[in-house]
Amino acid sequence: MKVLLPHPDGRELLGGLPDEADIDVWSGSGEPPGAAEVQFWVPPFLATAEVVPWVGQMRRLAVVQLLTAGADTWVGRLPDGVTLCDARG
Repeated sequence: MKVLLPHPDGRELLGGLPDEADIDVWSGSGEPPGAAEVQFWVPPFLATAEVVPWVGQMRRLAVVQLLTAGADTWVGRLPDGVTLCDARG
Protein backbone atom coordinates (compact mmCIF):
# COMPACT_ATOMS: atom_id res chain seq x y z
CA MET A 1 0.00 0.00 0.00
CA LYS A 2 1.36 3.40 -1.01
CA VAL A 3 0.99 6.00 1.78
CA LEU A 4 1.72 9.69 1.31
CA LEU A 5 2.52 11.73 4.44
CA PRO A 6 3.05 15.50 4.73
CA HIS A 7 6.17 15.40 6.91
CA PRO A 8 9.05 12.97 7.48
CA ASP A 9 8.35 12.86 11.24
CA GLY A 10 5.05 11.16 10.43
CA ARG A 11 6.81 7.87 9.71
CA GLU A 12 7.93 7.52 13.33
CA LEU A 13 4.50 8.47 14.67
CA LEU A 14 2.79 5.65 12.77
CA GLY A 15 4.52 2.93 14.76
CA GLY A 16 4.78 -0.55 13.29
CA LEU A 17 3.53 -0.92 9.74
CA PRO A 18 3.04 -3.95 7.52
CA ASP A 19 5.97 -4.83 5.26
CA GLU A 20 3.92 -3.92 2.19
CA ALA A 21 3.49 -0.30 3.34
CA ASP A 22 5.40 2.03 1.03
CA ILE A 23 5.72 5.44 2.72
CA ASP A 24 6.57 8.64 0.86
CA VAL A 25 6.59 12.26 2.01
CA TRP A 26 5.07 15.20 0.14
CA SER A 27 4.80 18.66 1.68
CA GLY A 28 2.38 19.95 -0.94
CA SER A 29 4.81 21.68 -3.28
CA GLY A 30 5.85 20.26 -6.61
CA GLU A 31 4.49 16.94 -7.81
CA PRO A 32 3.62 14.23 -5.26
CA PRO A 33 5.90 11.18 -5.58
CA GLY A 34 4.21 8.15 -7.07
CA ALA A 35 0.82 9.90 -7.24
CA ALA A 36 -0.73 7.23 -9.46
CA GLU A 37 -0.07 4.56 -6.82
CA VAL A 38 -1.13 6.46 -3.67
CA GLN A 39 -3.90 4.69 -1.75
CA PHE A 40 -3.78 6.54 1.58
CA TRP A 41 -3.02 10.27 1.67
CA VAL A 42 -2.47 12.57 4.64
CA PRO A 43 -2.43 16.08 3.11
CA PRO A 44 -0.33 18.85 4.67
CA PHE A 45 -1.71 20.54 7.80
CA LEU A 46 -4.19 23.27 6.81
CA ALA A 47 -3.88 22.27 3.16
CA THR A 48 -5.66 24.68 0.85
CA ALA A 49 -7.74 24.00 -2.23
CA GLU A 50 -4.50 24.20 -4.25
CA VAL A 51 -3.55 20.60 -3.37
CA VAL A 52 -7.01 19.08 -3.90
CA PRO A 53 -6.63 18.74 -7.70
CA TRP A 54 -3.78 16.24 -7.16
CA VAL A 55 -6.53 13.77 -6.23
CA GLY A 56 -7.13 13.43 -9.97
CA GLN A 57 -3.63 11.98 -10.36
CA MET A 58 -4.14 9.52 -7.48
CA ARG A 59 -6.11 6.89 -9.38
CA ARG A 60 -5.84 4.26 -6.63
CA LEU A 61 -6.71 6.63 -3.77
CA ALA A 62 -8.99 5.07 -1.14
CA VAL A 63 -8.57 7.30 1.95
CA VAL A 64 -7.77 10.96 2.67
CA GLN A 65 -6.92 11.53 6.36
CA LEU A 66 -6.96 15.21 7.35
CA LEU A 67 -4.92 16.64 10.22
CA THR A 68 -7.72 19.08 11.11
CA ALA A 69 -11.36 18.75 12.14
CA GLY A 70 -12.42 21.15 9.40
CA ALA A 71 -13.02 19.48 6.05
CA ASP A 72 -14.75 22.22 4.04
CA THR A 73 -11.96 22.34 1.46
CA TRP A 74 -12.44 18.63 0.71
CA VAL A 75 -16.17 17.90 1.02
CA GLY A 76 -17.68 17.16 -2.37
CA ARG A 77 -14.32 17.31 -4.15
CA LEU A 78 -13.21 13.68 -3.87
CA PRO A 79 -14.11 10.94 -6.34
CA ASP A 80 -16.79 8.42 -5.45
CA GLY A 81 -15.38 5.64 -3.31
CA VAL A 82 -12.72 7.77 -1.59
CA THR A 83 -13.22 7.97 2.18
CA LEU A 84 -12.61 11.36 3.80
CA CYS A 85 -11.51 11.25 7.46
CA ASP A 86 -11.03 14.36 9.57
CA ALA A 87 -9.18 14.79 12.86
CA ARG A 88 -12.23 15.43 14.98
CA GLY A 89 -11.84 13.53 18.24
